[in-house]
Amino acid sequence: MLKEIIVRELRNAIVTGKYKPGEHLPEVALSKQYHSSRTPIRESLRQLEEEGLIDIVPHTGAKVVKLSKMDVSNIYDMIITIEGAASRFACPLITAEQITRLEEYQFMIERAADQKNYDLAFEINHQFHRLIANSTRNPYLIQTWQNLHHMVNLFGRFTLSDMVPGQLEATAVEHPPIIDALRKRNPAVAEFVAREHMETGRKFMLEYLEKYYVD
Repeated sequence: MLKEIIVRELRNAIVTGKYKPGEHLPEVALSKQYHSSRTPIRESLRQLEEEGLIDIVPHTGAKVVKLSKMDVSNIYDMIITIEGAASRFACPLITAEQITRLEEYQFMIERAADQKNYDLAFEINHQFHRLIANSTRNPYLIQTWQNLHHMVNLFGRFTLSDMVPGQLEATAVEHPPIIDALRKRNPAVAEFVAREHMETGRKFMLEYLEKYYVD
């Protein structure tokens, strides 16, 4: 379906930085790009607005959201909550095969950290946390997780880079306790270490924004 293609491609362009925060997404230009009428373009933009990736301003059009320090902190409040819940709910349900896959992801993240391969680290880290969410088999949690991570990805790729020193190394160190808690089927510990892991991410990001970013 054309709308699904447009949404997927625009979403990827936004989270990878092809479209910058505050940049306009003109309907006419997008219609030419996708060789379509403006109706599927408008429907796609409305979906991206619902996901929190763009703002649609009357008489102005769509533009990529520009997040403030408060926005980032508020998003982290939610992702800390959902990641903790996902790890708790995953404990009795996650399979041995899925735990093995988490260990494989962890090995790949450690190698990426050693090699300073930030793009690979970002992608594998996303897969690591998505697997935990999916293992809950809770469609409402999974959908909430996906919606939040669309927004987290607006700055997540930036966070796991050399622009935020220490974040990637912290990620590599903090995943094993999550895996261990899941393996031991300990929901309280799994939730705690998952929340602590995301709190570390917030700390690194807000310290950087406080130093360099002006709202």
